[in-house]
Amino acid sequence: LRRMAERFRCSGGLLPGAGSPDVADCTEDVQASQVLTGKRKRKRKGRQKAQATKVSQGQTEAKQRKRPNHFCCIRITGDEVVTRLIHSQSIAKAATAEVEPYLIEPSTFHVTVLLLSINSPEEMKRAKAGLLLAAQSINEALSGKPLTLSVKGIGSFRQRVVFAKLSPLVSNSSTCETVVVPSNRNTEPLGAITKCLYESFTQVDAEDVVMDFGRSMNYHLTLAKLSKQRRFSSKRMRETSSETLKKLDPGIFSGEADGVDNVEFGEICCNTVVLCQMIGRNRGEFYPVVDEVNFAGGSHTESSR
Repeated sequence: LRRMAERFRCSGGLLPGAGSPDVADCTEDVQASQVLTGKRKRKRKGRQKAQATKVSQGQTEAKQRKRPNHFCCIRITGDEVVTRLIHSQSIAKAATAEVEPYLIEPSTFHVTVLLLSINSPEEMKRAKAGLLLAAQSINEALSGKPLTLSVKGIGSFRQRVVFAKLSPLVSNSSTCETVVVPSNRNTEPLGAITKCLYESFTQVDAEDVVMDFGRSMNYHLTLAKLSKQRRFSSKRMRETSSETLKKLDPGIFSGEADGVDNVEFGEICCNTVVLCQMIGRNRGEFYPVVDEVNFAGGSHTESSR
């Protein structure tokens, strides 16, 4: 509109009583207006770019703060089950030698029940307090009894993670028999343990260190995993692996003619939740244990770390 008005004035379309315009003056006015408009546009673009950069930096910092570096888990230590899990890995290795670098070390077998992001001594202090508080609530949720899990069948997540399936065993009070509860994404009592942990962390103002609570969890025991962290993580792996696998076939872990669903690994009895850190693990060892609680009796054992 401003440009149209300037053109109207320069063409002689003035209001009655106004003097005749000077063409040179009109041209200078138009040029000055165009320069001013260009500067305003550049300033506006600069502000928008700075704001977008600030938002991007804030999102990046938030992601960095929320990257998981600790987890709560149930450690798998039963000799019979661990032996059969190792045998399943051996079957897979015999079928496809390239799978070896992606096999999970038996010393680290566990079931994750909660992911955490702990980035300061204060957050660690609150996380430990939440874990200690959770012992009593878990004990009540499981009626003071250890958790018994049936390990049967092999599954996969998009052929990138191969795992042994878990089914909690519960007592039927009417028949005094132990029955298998089909494990799904919200199966008790594994789901109850996760819920108790989160509620206890909330009570001590540590809910900010908890990641992905509320998202459906599929509890599993990992046998092999494709990931950038595990691929060729040592010189030995680079020398012994001629190819990089794109997929993991769960079928090669069974060694059974009737499929992966009928592979029996046995039963495990668990009564401890362990708080571990993801980094700092030595080969052949379990993850560094920060703290642990016994939910079958409410006792507490703290690591020296």
